Amino acid sequence: MKKPIILAIIAIFFILVFVYATTTLSPWDKGKFNEFTNQYGIKNQTDLLENFNSIVDTGLTLKLISTRNVLIWLVLLAQAIIFGFAAIHTLIDKLFFKKFFEQPSLVIAFRRGFFLYLIFLGILFLRLIGGLYWYNGLAIAALFIGLELAITNLQRHKTKIVSKKVK
Repeated sequence: MKKPIILAIIAIFFILVFVYATTTLSPWDKGKFNEFTNQYGIKNQTDLLENFNSIVDTGLTLKLISTRNVLIWLVLLAQAIIFGFAAIHTLIDKLFFKKFFEQPSLVIAFRRGFFLYLIFLGILFLRLIGGLYWYNGLAIAALFIGLELAITNLQRHKTKIVSKKVK
């Protein structure tokens, strides 16, 4: 039961660092943003808020984003999601699926947490370029679910082959 607690503490740490980074780092590149506001005649914050949905729908947000700051956010968010999911996964795995003396699988927990993060990242990217529709999000989720099922099936197949060789 130590592993889920340690993973949860690490996830909380990355969540706190992520919250700090989001409050101190701006996602916008100031030079590109000022050029954009001058080009489209946006004078104040209310003009920006009125036009923000059209900016997102046309996919212009990728041109205005500061790559460095967004990468910092994405790495911190990845760590928080992966460790948080691994903590929950190992706790559920130990309580409901493993015997008393068996340890939960950290590799599977981290892999599934990474896939969850990639699903989130794919949906976020589609939203930024204005291409997020329900079937695109569903296709991304189905892709990673299928990939997880294929990996799990291959591992079971390898286990059966090794157990037959041992006998």
